[in-house]
Amino acid sequence: MKQKEIMFANLIADLVVEKLHNDFAFKLMDESIEEEEEKLSINDLLNDKYSFKEEKEEKLIGELARLTTLLIMYEEKELYEKAAIIKNKIRIINKKLNND
Repeated sequence: MKQKEIMFANLIADLVVEKLHNDFAFKLMDESIEEEEEKLSINDLLNDKYSFKEEKEEKLIGELARLTTLLIMYEEKELYEKAAIIKNKIRIINKKLNND
């Protein structure tokens, strides 16, 4: 980048940050309030202290995301047979999502 382009990019970034700062009130939480609230830790989640049940649709969407990632990887590696299998699975999940 040329020096003028860098200066222009910095000016734009400064204006965006200033606009965000002016439009949104960023408030720091009072520590005493935070201590009163129950804190959620990763250990609590792993030990099933809180139960989060996925719905069927959420599971299907997660699987769709995973399969889409695999499809892209297989196509980049030119593994077209595997990509065709994944496409078929994606098609089945899309049908299930559209029918629910």
